[in-house]
Amino acid sequence: MYLINHPVNLGPQLAVSILIAGILCIYINYDCDRQRQEFRRTNGKSLVWGKAPSKIVASYTTTKGETKTSLLGFS
Repeated sequence: MYLINHPVNLGPQLAVSILIAGILCIYINYDCDRQRQEFRRTNGKSLVWGKAPSKIVASYTTTKGETKTSLLGFS
């Protein structure tokens, strides 16, 4: 309701800048997810930004008492 009663005129340059920033953020999120999936699919033998990432094999116990592992990578 506030924005309806108090409209804001961003101007074309600011509106385009916000749009480009939003698209860039979506691309970065997509690329991070892609790298994570590739890392897990290859069991840590893939390249992230041209380098081999470090990895940690983490073990955890679920609420049902099952012990599971997860592959975590970082640069």
